[in-house]
Amino acid sequence: MKAKIIALSLLLSVSSVCCADTTGYLSLRSGVSNIHWDPDEINDKFSDTVANVAFAGGANIRGDVVGGRVELEWTHYFKAEDKSFGGKLDLDTLIVNGYLDLYPAEWMNFYLTAGGGTRWSKAEYCGRYCASDRSHGGAFQAGAGFMFNFNRNLSLDLGYRYARLASDAYSHNAQLGFTFNF
Repeated sequence: MKAKIIALSLLLSVSSVCCADTTGYLSLRSGVSNIHWDPDEINDKFSDTVANVAFAGGANIRGDVVGGRVELEWTHYFKAEDKSFGGKLDLDTLIVNGYLDLYPAEWMNFYLTAGGGTRWSKAEYCGRYCASDRSHGGAFQAGAGFMFNFNRNLSLDLGYRYARLASDAYSHNAQLGFTFNF
């Protein structure tokens, strides 16, 4: 019984400190992705630069110098094409990201991020034979970025992410967007 009271007291004291600067947020980002794809069925590698758009929502726990975020992010990669072998690739991801935020000043923060989730894709190609395939599977990403905080509610986000989209596909992403804290 004594251990339960101590644990409850500790939880209540820590939660009041941790949750004092907890806010929710929504983020809208867009940018460019350089997608690389090396399907087993063809003897050629595929690379294309396409646009992407991402929408995310999550929770932000802000400290004086260090903070963190957890979010759910949906990203759509616009259709990548390679005319040499008739390859086309459509991708969407749904990923849970974790962030480590560093606040050297009130008006800016740097961040590191990593996350994992799932992807849906539709691939078309003509190698030894022509094929079309819809699939889903795991995906993960890692990256870093910079946020310029206009005020406590609005930030401009500039970031880079490496995304592993499948065993034979990955992308390098540069994104610019806005984050709205509430």
